[in-house]
Amino acid sequence: MYDRIDRLDSTVFQHGASNDRVYVLSTVAEDLPQLLPYLENLATKRRYGKVVAKCAAPSVPVFEEWGARIEARIGDYYGEGVDACFVARYFDEQRADERRPDAVAENLAIARGKAGEGPGQRTADWDPVAVAGPGDVEPMSHVYQKVFPSYPFPIFDPAYLEQAMQNDVVFFKLTRDGTIGALASAEMDVAHGAVEMTDFATLPEFRGQGAAQELLQAMEAAMAERGLRTTFTIARAYSTGMNVTFAKCGYDYGGTLVNNTNIAGNIESMNIWWKPLPAAS
Repeated sequence: MYDRIDRLDSTVFQHGASNDRVYVLSTVAEDLPQLLPYLENLATKRRYGKVVAKCAAPSVPVFEEWGARIEARIGDYYGEGVDACFVARYFDEQRADERRPDAVAENLAIARGKAGEGPGQRTADWDPVAVAGPGDVEPMSHVYQKVFPSYPFPIFDPAYLEQAMQNDVVFFKLTRDGTIGALASAEMDVAHGAVEMTDFATLPEFRGQGAAQELLQAMEAAMAERGLRTTFTIARAYSTGMNVTFAKCGYDYGGTLVNNTNIAGNIESMNIWWKPLPAAS
């Protein structure tokens, strides 16, 4: 069962048992006096272990007074130097403890050791990266089903993928001989000039050939052409490859969301990586 999406005034949030959390996707300072008691009541009533919210940095003190803490940051998300912060309050104390701290630390060390190296040379005979369309949703859903035992959004459903394409999400594909081997998406926050690079999936037989880096380069160029300013990702903290991919491509580590997301069959911690996009020439 996937999380449901709700709204309170201008605030959009999702919640559900699968991720065992409330995730505030966007909010404004004016909503906080009524929002925070509402979230506390919702988390208590549904017995969610965590509330995590993305907010503008000036709102952080209000969340901290409520009992939340900063876990991660994206620089200049809102423009004019205003960062986005991910703040979390735990209603289950055990949820606040990282289950695999050594794995998280090791992956960060490996990624930081390769920071700024740039993507490696292509090692596979891919077709050029292309934008996926409605005609691709069936094979796309099959790729996602093969790669992920679980996912926080219904990307296994072709209807969901097609709907996402109509709502500021651009999917990119790598193919060989007409077969999709790797996918990713750019989820645009046009109002704030930001974009999340997400939904990376590579079939086992296509791995180890630089697919994610090639997709990411093409996605960055496409988003810069659209005039977006800041790019970020929320990557699995236990995945060495994805953290290395973003570090190599010049992304800065922004923090770790502890025990945050049900992905690949378990609730895992997620790392934030971000960087400014160059202005399109």
